[in-house]
Amino acid sequence: MRIKIYYYLLMFLCIIYSCSHYDNGLEELNKPNSKGIATVTLEEAKAYLYNNELFKTGEKGKDETVPLSTDFVTLFQGQITYEPLINSDQKITVIPAVIAYPKYYSRVVLFKLEDRIIARVFSMKRDQNSSDENFTGVILITDLQGNFSSGYNVKDGSITHYLVYKSREQNNKGVIGFIPDDPIDGGILDPVKVDGSSSPPGGHGGIIDVWLGYGPQTGSGANPSNSGSWHYGGGSGGAGNNNPEEAATNPCKEMKKKANDPEFKGKLNELKASLNVDYEKGFLMTANGTSTTYTAIQGDSNTHFIDFTPPNPISGYLHTHVGIGFSTFSIADMQAIYQLYQGGNIQNLSTFTAGVVSSHGTSYVLMIENTTAFNTFGSTNLNSTLGIKDLENYYNNYYDINKITFQKSEIEARELALLKALENSGLKLMKGSSDFSTWTNIKEVNGNIQLSNCN
Repeated sequence: MRIKIYYYLLMFLCIIYSCSHYDNGLEELNKPNSKGIATVTLEEAKAYLYNNELFKTGEKGKDETVPLSTDFVTLFQGQITYEPLINSDQKITVIPAVIAYPKYYSRVVLFKLEDRIIARVFSMKRDQNSSDENFTGVILITDLQGNFSSGYNVKDGSITHYLVYKSREQNNKGVIGFIPDDPIDGGILDPVKVDGSSSPPGGHGGIIDVWLGYGPQTGSGANPSNSGSWHYGGGSGGAGNNNPEEAATNPCKEMKKKANDPEFKGKLNELKASLNVDYEKGFLMTANGTSTTYTAIQGDSNTHFIDFTPPNPISGYLHTHVGIGFSTFSIADMQAIYQLYQGGNIQNLSTFTAGVVSSHGTSYVLMIENTTAFNTFGSTNLNSTLGIKDLENYYNNYYDINKITFQKSEIEARELALLKALENSGLKLMKGSSDFSTWTNIKEVNGNIQLSNCN
């Protein structure tokens, strides 16, 4: 789905322009905007990002395929684009991003104000009533660390409420830890109705003027000539290479789709039928619109790995573990996913699927459930020989404890060890049925494996 976004972008900029102060600890912008909003060039944007101490990525500036991350946001600086401002020759610099809150679709927006580069994270969470023409949901605007700047409830393309701190939370300067999912339900923000008689903190922000000029295409106050659009997750709509799409598509929802995909199940059955060989086999998956291309890969004889370097970004891969190989994913499999992520070789982070079928009669998939957590986990544990060795030792020790001390079966001991290694990784593990028609959640409960329906 796509939303007519210029209205919200311009409203957002006007609010920053008109605010006389920030009660939540953001920098003051209280001088008259004598020079207006100006474009941040590509060179300026890269210099700003690569020299920004907020980003933890050690390789920043050396490789555009390595995403830049703070504790709150991960952005993909190799995909910088520009959105035109209507009635202006200036443009807004826009960078795809994912944030710590799993249901939001986000962009980092850069612009210059009084020759100073300003960065804001512009996040949208749609609800089930959103349509292709008009957005319904929540807009949340923060800085790169998640500090609250402004927020809005929107219904059918119209702003119905702006969001303010609850009085008891006035001393809380940040968003992280206070708004885990929704800034209204159970959060620290209260909605205040926009009815023309009140104004958001710092002034009206040009909402009426912007609405008259750049409102939705349909309904009251429509502006059919508004041609700007911006993907906000869900529904149809394409994704470019490494585009985060929805920040966190429900892995269960994705696997329910795949469970009903005859071709996906057919490839898994092909792998299941090939487990009697002494080498691993598999498929690289590449999404092409509504279809998927499967490219066969295989390892060397008498080995338990497959080396592959996809020529283009992929939507996932499937492979086997044969003979005495692991019944589950290995640490090397986790490393392979991280290397694909680092190299910009994942088409869509939220639907990327790694699968394994083993000679033990088991099958599993791993998906990226939280990109920020995965980036942090990977840079710590999967980005160096020492980190990988430490994680393998951690896995092996936990496997030995369960297999030898607690007398667990081979399969359960492997599952428990893998779940332990996956803690705080941002990866989601699911287990398949024998015919690959259902995929279930798998977790450890009191030292035992518990399977539950995938919702």
